[in-house]
Amino acid sequence: MVKREDMFLRNYSGTLMYLNKPLCYFKIQNGELVEARRIRKESNLFPYEIWMHGITYGALNEFFRDRVVLDGAQFCREYLSALGLDHYDFEAIVKINHGRNNLDNWWVKDQMQ
Repeated sequence: MVKREDMFLRNYSGTLMYLNKPLCYFKIQNGELVEARRIRKESNLFPYEIWMHGITYGALNEFFRDRVVLDGAQFCREYLSALGLDHYDFEAIVKINHGRNNLDNWWVKDQMQ
């Protein structure tokens, strides 16, 4: 079972969006934030972690951790199967869902979209 403290993004980049508004661009390579650029000035649109700590690897990773179903959650295997995954992979889940959850309006526009 994957523990919460083992859930880290290694390679992911894109633009964090709120609805259709771009907030910031980030690029994570080999578990390190190598590029970050704020696009919007309105702090009230940013998720709490980024609003409090800025665009840091830790803030981004914490934000995504709170958006992904935990390994071992009820119906987790069915959920993974619906995503086309045969095992729990935190980073793959974030990428497939574009960082979305059903409780708010933040998501990531990947570079290729």
